[in-house]
Amino acid sequence: MLTVRNLSFVFFILLIGCKSHEYLPKPAEIGTSTHGAYIQSYLDDGTRFSGELIAIDSIHIIVLSEKDQQCKQYPTKELGRYSLRYAQSKNYAWTIPVFSLLTLMHGYIAVFTFPVNLITTIAVTVGAQDAFVYKKSDMPVDKLHLFARFPQGLPKGLALSEIK
Repeated sequence: MLTVRNLSFVFFILLIGCKSHEYLPKPAEIGTSTHGAYIQSYLDDGTRFSGELIAIDSIHIIVLSEKDQQCKQYPTKELGRYSLRYAQSKNYAWTIPVFSLLTLMHGYIAVFTFPVNLITTIAVTVGAQDAFVYKKSDMPVDKLHLFARFPQGLPKGLALSEIK
């Protein structure tokens, strides 16, 4: 049974999951951002890494790690599954409590409209989180450079330690 406590817990969890990385552009700013896309990936050996995609070629993928803010290189040929977020998604989590509470005005039929409203708002919120995301099945490795900070490769003379 859904109680106010359980509903508030679900809402809190959805809000935590909706946070985007600050350097990602808003949808209207796509194409003008000076940063690369956010990538989460696994290598074939199970190593997980995530951060800003700096550059990629046939030998290495370079990522500015979100953990220690340092550039790290990984072998491109060992790149397993990945998820690439190139813009901030819309946050519709606020609709869950607002529209759920509005169903109280429906009177007795709220018994039917509340679950429908709750399911719909949760589905919209979760669906919006996957906007602006490419998975490996959607974006092949040879196209990832299009979403890197340096799509044509690292500029000559630029050391990885200089990138912040």
